[in-house]
Amino acid sequence: MLHVPSPSCTLEWGLCILTLGACWWRYRGTSASNVVRMFLKKLEVFLLPSRTTKCGEYVNQREERYLHGIPTAKSELKPRRYGRKPENMKKLPKDLNFYKTLSGLSNRKAEMNNNEGICSICSHPQKGLIRPEKIASKDLRNCLDCDTRASHNLWYVRMCAYFVFFWRKWFIGYQYSMPKYNALMSDVKVNQAIEETAKLELSPNSPPGTYEKLVAKHRQRTERIVTCMRAKQAANPYFSYFVRVASWIIGKTLGRIYPQILVRNAQIEVIRKARESGYSIVYLPVHRSHVDYVLVSWVLVACDIRAPLVAAGDNLNIPIFSLMMRSVGGFFIKRRLDCREGKRDIVYRAILHSYMTRSLTDDNDLEFFIEGGRTRTGKPCLPKGGLLSIVVDNLLAKKVDDVLIVPVNFSYERLLDGNFIREQLGRPKVSESFASAALGLWNSLQAKFGSARIDFGQPFSLREFVDAYQYDKMVPQSPLPLQNDHVAKAKAKLSQSLSNPSAPLPSMDIDSVEQREMVNNLAKHVTYDGEKCFSMMSTNAISFILLNKYRKGVTTQVLAREIEMLSEEMLDRGYDVGISGNMEDVITHGLTVLGPTLVRQDRTPSANGQSALIRPVIKLPNIIELAYYSNCVLPAYSLEAVIATSVSVLSGAKRAEAESISIDENVLISTCLEFCEILQNEFIFAPPCTNLEDAVRSTVQYMTKQKVFFRTETHDTEMVHVDTKNQLERITFLTNLLKPIIDTYYTAACVLRRIVGFEIHEKQLQMDILTEIKSLLQHDSLTYGESLAMDPVRNFIKLMAGWEVLESYKYDRTTVYYLQDHFDCDKTIEEVIRRIQKYRV
Repeated sequence: MLHVPSPSCTLEWGLCILTLGACWWRYRGTSASNVVRMFLKKLEVFLLPSRTTKCGEYVNQREERYLHGIPTAKSELKPRRYGRKPENMKKLPKDLNFYKTLSGLSNRKAEMNNNEGICSICSHPQKGLIRPEKIASKDLRNCLDCDTRASHNLWYVRMCAYFVFFWRKWFIGYQYSMPKYNALMSDVKVNQAIEETAKLELSPNSPPGTYEKLVAKHRQRTERIVTCMRAKQAANPYFSYFVRVASWIIGKTLGRIYPQILVRNAQIEVIRKARESGYSIVYLPVHRSHVDYVLVSWVLVACDIRAPLVAAGDNLNIPIFSLMMRSVGGFFIKRRLDCREGKRDIVYRAILHSYMTRSLTDDNDLEFFIEGGRTRTGKPCLPKGGLLSIVVDNLLAKKVDDVLIVPVNFSYERLLDGNFIREQLGRPKVSESFASAALGLWNSLQAKFGSARIDFGQPFSLREFVDAYQYDKMVPQSPLPLQNDHVAKAKAKLSQSLSNPSAPLPSMDIDSVEQREMVNNLAKHVTYDGEKCFSMMSTNAISFILLNKYRKGVTTQVLAREIEMLSEEMLDRGYDVGISGNMEDVITHGLTVLGPTLVRQDRTPSANGQSALIRPVIKLPNIIELAYYSNCVLPAYSLEAVIATSVSVLSGAKRAEAESISIDENVLISTCLEFCEILQNEFIFAPPCTNLEDAVRSTVQYMTKQKVFFRTETHDTEMVHVDTKNQLERITFLTNLLKPIIDTYYTAACVLRRIVGFEIHEKQLQMDILTEIKSLLQHDSLTYGESLAMDPVRNFIKLMAGWEVLESYKYDRTTVYYLQDHFDCDKTIEEVIRRIQKYRV
């Protein structure tokens, strides 16, 4: 009798064959022993048991292993190669924003503060499409609550509330027009790039027909790139069905992870009005988690607003997840646009430029992360203007009339991605895979992550920014007086352009350097505005207070009072606060979300009985994760911390002896500017449209109103006075905020002594610095365990390269550093160390 397989059996065999085929494709060309070794290594990562002591000293054995993985001995150095470098060693380009030497800092204050071509959104406010509105009520909306759950609905609507809620959004799928495959392949810019690349690879002695073969080869590569990059849109009405079903699935998953996903109704109304203006919107979020990719789109769909097309990194191009992202508008781009050899990939850049151009001209909204990758420290990273420059190119080329820019920020009580301890200890980032994504999603359903919140900034017109930039160029700030008729013509031409929004932009003669500077300042302004959209959550407040004020522990009553004061201060600085209700309940909730591995509670006897003493876990590597949540609040106090540290530097030993300290305000401002120059890769202290010296002076006035110190005027000088009896605690608190970063910078500067006369690979230099920090922490020479982090080490190396203390070149796909000739001796290196050591107070 013929056996007929059941459908379930057929499905199982089909899945097995599909899995075997995927494994063969993934590991083709790899020996069986290497495949087994790779599998066991990945299995070891997931199966290592968690171990938590009574004090919560370690998160698990993986982090402990990473900590012990930092070498105890420093690497061997190669002698510096004086003389001619090999031809395959390519000198790295210099960043124009860095300062050339360490000497003459006081003479370069004007260069540091008076940026030409700065973002003029604030300094030249024009009548915009969307104006800020006064928020009458600060009502928050939980996007997980849907109106189909209301009692007046039918029983089957209430039973399938989520599905019905998104199924009724029939209009969503009809508002997209994604770039088509044939349109991209026939694009003029793409074909020109193919021909140009073929000509560059063509040698003079090539046989006939070589050029045609090179063109065919790069055309095939273009087809593969377009296939891997572009989003896929099914024909209507099927695409509309898929978007609604995907929104329902994502909503159910997010509802299992987060009890609340909050957004302000006033912000949604502003975005809705911006959408009604008819211009495309570009959302530029601060990147914190992988959830960011879906959170913006899902929240907008839940609020009846069209979701944007999202640019995702190719590291997320993994099975099943990539299919879902492509089907709702996600497209994948490489993390590094150029080849590793340093050559510009003209073809890939042309395809990406064409894809984003067609997305904008087809009236789509876009979303990409201006920082490039997720922040590993909690503070926003310095922006990269690559994708933003494409948007500006389309505006200058008059392919779009205008684009509205919307900064976005996310606030999570606990990160879904886990922690970044591995990367901060110098270990390579683990590549995303289907297994890791599925396992992470399963683990997230079992844990408590608290609430999530998304905040949209005020939309502003990119056209207004370009017009204001043009105004700065047409009426330059020159010491020579301009003729009145020239000024009048320039203002009249600009006023005519602004009065008629449909009129074309005036002709702009902007070279590549000026445009790059304009995009760079625009990116910094957007990042600064996005950081100002941050809302402080309960975990941020608890970790910030414990690490910077009460590292030895604090009672619940005192912590509740400190959180209330911190919330008032954040609101006074223009930030929002995601904390409400009874403060003791807020603390209990925050401690539950953080868990005993980061914060613990000890019962101590007191006069009224037993009281809970809340202490942070300051052991490595737990403190690195706890510092992440604390650093989310740090940018709000960055400039005040700089001023307080400068006051401590100038007061010196007098701070503990005298009752009052007097400091010349001009000297204080000069010291603050020098300190800001050291920390330029850590914070954006002021938007580019604001003079940094003016920002420091206004912060000094603000601190005077807060009674941190008081000011007096005598003749032509202004003095700042600090009452050490009453305000010493406040000055100490603000000074402590930057001590971990300064300790890292100082230790890294001391490591530079070792490379005098030598050269070292970038990874070796980073690991040597981490090794030195770990050694000093073990010998109690450093106080703060959060100083052991890779991000400030990278920022220090970038600072030294900008100061031209370090020179670099490319060799064998790696960066090799050596000291510049002037600093290649112990004497000048000591000068660098003293400049940084000055702020270790």
